[in-house]
Amino acid sequence: MRAIGSEVQQAEALTGAIGFDELAESARPALVRVAQAVTGHREDAEDAVQASLMKAMAAWPRVAGQERWRQQAYVRQIVVNTCRSSWRKWGSRVSVGDLPELVQMPKTDAVDDRELVRHALARLPARQRDVLLLRYYEDLSEAEIANRLGCAPGTVKSSAARALRALRDMLPGYAGTDIAAEEAGAGESLKSA
Repeated sequence: MRAIGSEVQQAEALTGAIGFDELAESARPALVRVAQAVTGHREDAEDAVQASLMKAMAAWPRVAGQERWRQQAYVRQIVVNTCRSSWRKWGSRVSVGDLPELVQMPKTDAVDDRELVRHALARLPARQRDVLLLRYYEDLSEAEIANRLGCAPGTVKSSAARALRALRDMLPGYAGTDIAAEEAGAGESLKSA
């Protein structure tokens, strides 16, 4: 058993891998941001990250000898899956009555803009929100997003188009005439959100 432990330590030294404790400590703020982007609530995000770290700790021997970026990607995927599975456990979100209209805030501060975009994202269906977050926040390609979400690349494209159209409808004061500029602006707003 001691020989296996030393082999893992040697593999970590060679590949740039890190231990679970160090990864959990260094990556926690980024994981909470990702989870908050998916769930829309800080408290739910912290709970999801804690549950995900427990799952990752139990499965850590599988990735202990891999590169740091693979370890981080592994744990980040667990966080996203935990957030998504919590929605499944609670069933579909049922809204009673009509959703209130978004209040148009004056363009005074970037914080106001981020908050407005965050509220608009929270109103999108889960798949559309996931596609936008993975595309603009995680900067993944359509093929990578399709692989992560388990769908076809065409579904990713149509979900992104529908989500951007819905955001334009919810945020009419921010919609421009140039679609390419809008998508770039949406990407910047999502990254800062």
